[in-house]
Amino acid sequence: MIDCFGEYADGYNYLGLIAYQQRKLDQAVSHFEKTLELGRKLFPARIAKKWYWRDHHTRPYMRGLRNLAMTLNEAAGFDEALKLCDRLVDECGDDFTAASYRAAIFLNTGKWQPAAEAARRAGGEMNPSEGFVEALALFELGQSEDALAAFLGAALHYPRAARMLVALRTPAPKSSEEARDHNAGVSILRSLHAYLKTQSRSSRMFFSSVVRDPRVIQLLDEIIAAVRRWHEDRSGDRAAFDRIKLIHSREFARSEANKLRDLVVPTAHNHSRSVH
Repeated sequence: MIDCFGEYADGYNYLGLIAYQQRKLDQAVSHFEKTLELGRKLFPARIAKKWYWRDHHTRPYMRGLRNLAMTLNEAAGFDEALKLCDRLVDECGDDFTAASYRAAIFLNTGKWQPAAEAARRAGGEMNPSEGFVEALALFELGQSEDALAAFLGAALHYPRAARMLVALRTPAPKSSEEARDHNAGVSILRSLHAYLKTQSRSSRMFFSSVVRDPRVIQLLDEIIAAVRRWHEDRSGDRAAFDRIKLIHSREFARSEANKLRDLVVPTAHNHSRSVH
C-alpha cells in the first residue's frame, strides 16, 4: 500500500505494529515516527481536542503517538516515552491512554506512588488490567492489603494473565475470551519488562502465594467456568452473566480480599525497595 500511496500514514502504523510484534523495536520506532510525520498533515485546519478521536483524519497521528510511546517503553526509552504521553494529553486530550502508559513507565523506573496513581486513573471498569500495575506499586509502598485487593480485582477479570504474571504455566487458549486474557498477560509482561527483571523477592513471593492459594484458585476457576458457560449457553439463561457481573465488581474483589488477610505481609516486615 505504501509503495502505491507514499502518504498512507496508517500503512506505516501497520508496519510498525508488525515490527513491534516481531520484537524489531528499532524498526517499529522508525515506522511510528513516519506515521506521526504523515498523520499530522491530515489534520483539518481547525479542530478541537475533544473531536480528535471522532475525526478519522486525526486517528493515524494519535495511533502513532500511542504506539510509539508503547514501543519506547519496551525499548527502555522511558524519558522519551513520557514526553510522548505529555503530547497525548496536551495535543490530543487523551488522558486515559497516557495514564496507562505512564503507570507502566513509572513502575519500570521505580516511581511507586506515581505508578499507583496513574494505574488507578487508567483502570476501573474500562481497563481492569491496570489493577495489576496498581497492585505491584502498592506492594512496593508497603500497602499490602490494598495491593491484594487491587491484584484480586484484576485477576478476576484476567485469571490467565494473573497466573502468567507469577510465572505459572497456562494451557493454550481455546476460545476468543481465553485468547483475550492470554494477550492481556503477554502485553503486561512486555510493558513491565524492566520492573519484572528486578522485582523484589518479597513481591514475587507475595503475589505467587495469592495466585496459588486454594481459595483464589477456586475463584479464578469459577470465573473461567462462568465466562465459558455464558458464551456457550444459547438457552437465554442469564445466571452465568449475572454471576460474572458480580465477580467483576469492585465490591466483590474487596470482600474476597478481606477473607484473604492471612496472606497479607505485615508492613513492618515488608521489604520495599527504594525509589530510583
